[in-house]
Amino acid sequence: MPRGRVAFAERYCRETGLCFLSSLPDSALRTPTGQRRATLTRKLREVAKHVDGGFIDEAIEKLTEDIRGKMDGSVDGSPGNDWIHGEDAQQEFCARTDRLLDYLEAQR
Repeated sequence: MPRGRVAFAERYCRETGLCFLSSLPDSALRTPTGQRRATLTRKLREVAKHVDGGFIDEAIEKLTEDIRGKMDGSVDGSPGNDWIHGEDAQQEFCARTDRLLDYLEAQR
């Protein structure tokens, strides 16, 4: 993937995903909130590292299998395993994640 495209995807992960996550109140996260926030932050950073290393398939897999499914109960998934509560927060996070997934899929 050309460096400009990598920079876009990295920025999207770090700024958009992480900024959105940090803007959520603790009440929007399943307990233990601090642990959930820290784990999701780490997972988003791992995606950015995959993209930076050119491992697009791994980034897509991480987003799809390990991140998005934890907050999609009101969108298209199971509400029983959600780490983020609230329909608005879930829809916004999934929309942001789906935009990144679409971008990464196009870079394969």
